Parts: sequence; C-alpha cells; structure tokens
Amino acid sequence: MRLPVSTLGMTLIVGGIEPVVDRSTGAVRIDRESGRPLFTVHVMAVSAGDAKPEQWPVRVTGEPSGFGVGSTVAVKNLVAMTWEMEDRHGLSFRAESVEAVSAAPSSRTAEAKAG
Repeated sequence: MRLPVSTLGMTLIVGGIEPVVDRSTGAVRIDRESGRPLFTVHVMAVSAGDAKPEQWPVRVTGEPSGFGVGSTVAVKNLVAMTWEMEDRHGLSFRAESVEAVSAAPSSRTAEAKAG
C-alpha cells in the first residue's frame, strides 16, 4: 500500500546520500522501470514544536545532485509503503525526486546589499 506523505510545515535536511546496494552481489541496484541506479537520501524531518527530528531514508531513482549533507531540501511526491518480512514490519519511503531549496536571504545579507 502506498500512502502519500505531506511535508507541509516541515524542514527537511539531508543527513547523507548513498547508493542502494544489492547485498548478495555488492552491485548498485537498478530501478526496473527506468534502468537508472537507486539511491537513498537520508532526510531529517523537523516539525516546529517537536523535540526530536525524524530520520527518513528516502529512496530515489538516479544520483541526486545539487545538494549535500546539511542542505535543506524539498521532496517531490513522497510516499510511504508498508513492508513485512517474517516477524518484522515497518515503513519505507520513496520519492520522485529530492531537490535543493534555496535559502531565503538573511536580514544581514539584505542590509549588506542595501548599504
């Protein structure tokens, strides 16, 4: 089951980026539909008023670019999927893309340009 996830009102910060590797062969896994490599972007989701951020490993197709660890990002078409293996179960996350968010200029930057 795919559950759409809204990130409205959250700040998303990149904690790491890594290729998805097949445990049996050591090769980077390939998306069946696109033929492109799969990557995991570890996203820290912070909501106002929460004491602790949530870490979401978000799988995307193709190598992410334009941002790195510590960057603020937006996630396009994020879905959560339930999974179960023997006596374990949980959620996995997949997105169409993860993209850098340009930071709004600080008041100090605006003052420097005006002065």
